[in-house]
Amino acid sequence: MDVAVYAGPSAPIDAVLAFFDQLEYVPAQHDPRWAYVFSRLKGEDFYVAVASEDGKLLGTANYTVFRGPLGAIAHANPFLGYGGCSCVPDREGEVIPALMRSMAEHAKSVGCVTMSVAIPPFHERVTALYVLTLEPEYCFSNFFQYNDLDRHPLDCLNSKARHRIVNRLQRAVSLGVTVRLAETIAEVETWLDIYKNRYAEIGVRPLPRQFLMESWKSFAPLGKAELFLAYQQAELLGGGLFVRGRGIVDYFSCAYNEAGMELNANVPVVDAAVKYYMELGIKWLNWQSSPSRESGVYEFKKRWGAVEGEYLILTKVLSDPQVLTRRPLAEIRDAYSHHFVLPYALWDGQQPAYKGELKPRLAV
Repeated sequence: MDVAVYAGPSAPIDAVLAFFDQLEYVPAQHDPRWAYVFSRLKGEDFYVAVASEDGKLLGTANYTVFRGPLGAIAHANPFLGYGGCSCVPDREGEVIPALMRSMAEHAKSVGCVTMSVAIPPFHERVTALYVLTLEPEYCFSNFFQYNDLDRHPLDCLNSKARHRIVNRLQRAVSLGVTVRLAETIAEVETWLDIYKNRYAEIGVRPLPRQFLMESWKSFAPLGKAELFLAYQQAELLGGGLFVRGRGIVDYFSCAYNEAGMELNANVPVVDAAVKYYMELGIKWLNWQSSPSRESGVYEFKKRWGAVEGEYLILTKVLSDPQVLTRRPLAEIRDAYSHHFVLPYALWDGQQPAYKGELKPRLAV
């Protein structure tokens, strides 16, 4: 088996996409066309590792090398949430280790201090292969929430829970809330203004505006991303951006203004999205993670019947980490926003726990 590592758009993108057509499920994060998005982001070098044998493609994995001001790090994948591999089912035991080893060797060869891989949801069956291959210094678990779209989530709820959502849906519709897909850059720009303002209100660092815009511009025309927007007459209330792979769609990012929150505009948006993806035959709605199980975001997803799954974030140290840990944590958070670097406990002089005993943290 051979593994080749390609830089950005030089990857055999058409061949990888044709390979994905042979698989049952492929996360959106594994699409090699993210190379076009990351090529427009400062400091991000996007790579695609491809495993093949006798000219036949067996598996792929995406990752980035972020050349931060204090040292380079490899991450699969910043902003997207997950990395990992898509490969032929009967060769996973060979292909996943081969891809992970090649990624680690390449990351080390280009001077990365660490390499972090977030194993994607619905890959629990092969999680051990990642851990045994990488032998990471740090291995943490995190939760995600998801729905099976074989049935509309509302049909799976008890009557009380279902009526609660249906009542909010009917109220929003009766007050003139409508939902449609974004069609123009101007609409996306307006939504991004709402997104920026909302995240400032709650004191959370948002995803980069350019990343979100380039994601929509790259994937919406391909039918792989949809921005569902809620309007009341001519006023944009907010909306949710979804990205999808093969059989899986991710609830990627959302934001609403004050009027949108008062009208529960997120309810008709989610309802419209669920119906849209059910029509397309999508199996899994991945709501991704939430700040905590006590957060309103978590509760909103739970009210739709979302259940929990677990995924792991693995971090392997490739060179002396003191180039990072000797700097103040605040500096790391600013310089490596939305990238997995190292456990925050290291800055407190503690030895982090292993395998799920310490929550993963983003440098945000």
